[in-house]
Amino acid sequence: MLFQESGDRWGQLRATRALALAAERDGDRARAERLYRAALPVAEELGLWAEAVEILTWLGRTALADGDAPQAAELYERALALAAERAYGRGEARAEIGLGLTARLRGDRDAARRHLNRALAKSPSADHAAEAAAALAELDLTPRV
Repeated sequence: MLFQESGDRWGQLRATRALALAAERDGDRARAERLYRAALPVAEELGLWAEAVEILTWLGRTALADGDAPQAAELYERALALAAERAYGRGEARAEIGLGLTARLRGDRDAARRHLNRALAKSPSADHAAEAAAALAELDLTPRV
């Protein structure tokens, strides 16, 4: 409320993200999704591209969990394009993992393996160990045809 009264968009974004994380932690995915969707245009408006990529990948995971693979793919594609445009390697890896998972769940193993291998290529350092581990785990679930 205070951030809105003062017109502090950055503060509004931080507060909205904190509320979304709390809702997520409490298991209220619907509220978390509403808050993340409200935070996305603010992150974009402020040019906080890494933040926007993280929100898009979260929304992609949520869409996939809800069984909406087309929506998930769209969100992950947006995240990937934005991350690539801004040279945000971790975001690229996360979006590629999401696209790989989406492709695997659609039954497209070849596309899944391509995305997951790209994620691994974007995760060469210890700073990206979590992304590399996630990509490897998904690859184990995606056998060659």
